[in-house]
Formats: sequence, C-alpha cells, structure tokens
Amino acid sequence: MVVEKQTLVELSGVSIGYNNHRLIENINLTIQKGEKILLLGSNGSGKTTLLKVIAKLKKPIAGNISYNYKILSYVPQSKKIHHFPISMQNALRLYYPLFYPKQKQNQEIEAVLKQMNLWEKRNLLLSECSGGELQRVYLARALLRNPEILLLDEPLNAIDITSKQNFLSILEEMYQHLNCTIIMTSHDLSEKILNFFNKKLYIDHHTLNIIEGN
Repeated sequence: MVVEKQTLVELSGVSIGYNNHRLIENINLTIQKGEKILLLGSNGSGKTTLLKVIAKLKKPIAGNISYNYKILSYVPQSKKIHHFPISMQNALRLYYPLFYPKQKQNQEIEAVLKQMNLWEKRNLLLSECSGGELQRVYLARALLRNPEILLLDEPLNAIDITSKQNFLSILEEMYQHLNCTIIMTSHDLSEKILNFFNKKLYIDHHTLNIIEGN
C-alpha cells in the first residue's frame, strides 16, 4: 500500500517515566500515517509508558511532543471488562454515547463482529470466551472509532498459536481497509510478526533505538 506521508506524532528530546525516574531518555521519534511499528524491550523498560504518552494519557518528564491526530484507540494489557456477565454484542454497546442511534449501533457492531469472525458468537458471554476471542472483541471495540492510530499493548499474550495467526490476519485486513497507523508491543518475535511490521523500535538502557525502518 502506498501511503502519503503525514506526521501524526513527533517526539523531540522526550524523556518519560514516573516521579522523575526516567525509563527512556531523549526520545526523538516521528510517527507517520500508515506505519506499522513494533515496540520491543524487556519488562519494565518503558514500552507501556511510551504508549500512554502517545495516547495523551501521561505527560513526559521532559521534551516536546506534537500531536497531529484526531482519533486514537488504545488496547491496554489490563482488561477487566471480561469479568462482567455480559455478551460480546452488549459489551460493544457500552462503548457508545447514550443518545447514539440504536439502528446505527446495530449496523456498526454487526459489521465489526463479522470483520473479526465473531458474529455467530455475538451472544457468547465474555467470561466464556477463549483468549483469542477476547482479544478480537477488544480489537473490535477499538475499531468502532475508526482510529488514525491503533495502540496494542501485548495483545498476543496468553493466546495459542492459532489465535495469534488469526489475530495477525485480521490485523492485516483491518490495516488495508482503515489505513491507520499501528503500534504494538510484543515479546513474540516469530517470523510472521516481524514481517508484518515495517518499523521496529527497541528500548535498551533507557534509550529508544530504531532497529529497522526510517
């Protein structure tokens, strides 16, 4: 896919962390429209914190950030919604504003669940879902906003190989349709995952390194 270059986020001399404890220092990074970015690093290196800074959920300790996107969807690691006795379909309804037209809700939910290959299971309770099915529900919820940037924090954890392959296939199809930027953290370095992403970043010794891509 040929994508016209457009900067969505630009970080200049940015340091991030908690209570002046710096996890990553002097980040200089440009995030372009249509990029598929894999963010790598050990546990506690700052991957999740960087995603939160990109999502405007956390402020940097130092440096400047330019935000040029309007809609971003963030799928965090901690997801508590599946503990409630609620179906896939109704869980997605919770994402809508109170006065959003019901008919439009139904149409959008049907479309996104079909895209995730979950429409036939729409009445299944989240507590009854497999790990792979849950991840697709969370992805469906994120896609309802038609985001310009999609942030995925360790979405492949605790799911089997078949579910991982299905998830990546759906992600590729979604990328082709939405033309959005994807930033994902992962400890899985299988060939299929590495081939999917065109830019790879690695956090090491408080430094963000670009190991592939511009």
